[in-house]
Amino acid sequence: MNAKCALEKVGTTNDLFKQLGKFRNKTDWRGIDVNGVYLFIFENTEESVVLFNANNPGFEGSSLTVRDIITGRNIGLSIRDSISGTGFTSYHWDDPTTILDDENEEGKSPGNTPKRTYAATVKVLGEEFIIGSGFYLDPPEEEAY
Repeated sequence: MNAKCALEKVGTTNDLFKQLGKFRNKTDWRGIDVNGVYLFIFENTEESVVLFNANNPGFEGSSLTVRDIITGRNIGLSIRDSISGTGFTSYHWDDPTTILDDENEEGKSPGNTPKRTYAATVKVLGEEFIIGSGFYLDPPEEEAY
């Protein structure tokens, strides 16, 4: 994971912001140039607060302690727990390419489209965070959760 390596080499807060700026998507993340993949970083804490979302800066400061709309599992904890295994986890989320999957239940994922995420821990400026990227299954396939 190149982003992980780049972040682990950061020496100052200023360097960190410069590096994150490189990861911010400059075009629509669904485009061919990025293959629908974007980077996110969240705190390795119980609250799982999103510190960086390359596609949606408005999500920064939000918590991933929401429940999967289908399975009821805590998404932030599922991502954190996956790191000790394969690094992959699956859950349901809103796919912005369709309005057919939108959900609006307080404390639950904003959509019901299957999504897969790969995550790893990264140590930046002496603190441990979770860095990851997710993608929607195309065509959507359900799998054992």
